[in-house]
Amino acid sequence: MEKLTLTDVKHIDKNNDGQPLTTKDGRTYVRCLIQTKEHDGVLSGFGNNDTKNWQVGQTIEATVTQNGQYLNFKLQSKMVSRKDFDELNLRVSALEMWRLDEMAKPKDEVPF
Repeated sequence: MEKLTLTDVKHIDKNNDGQPLTTKDGRTYVRCLIQTKEHDGVLSGFGNNDTKNWQVGQTIEATVTQNGQYLNFKLQSKMVSRKDFDELNLRVSALEMWRLDEMAKPKDEVPF
């Protein structure tokens, strides 16, 4: 991952014929083209809810790769691995059990 300072941001959702951009399996997508202070030329990636709010001058973090003559960028995935999910699930379960135990304890009366 590297920090990139945006100098231009464009989103494209149609091809040159005016048709929606689609993947090989027919899903529509948005292409995000950016220019940065750190790289010459245009970097291409997929648009999403994060990229649609990007502004010139903003600093982002992305992985940049070269594919032939083209530069591509990829954002860090927000997906959680199964291992991390299982660990978090155990922690939440432990907290819930602790909370139930605390609620079951008798409370001291508060003097008024």
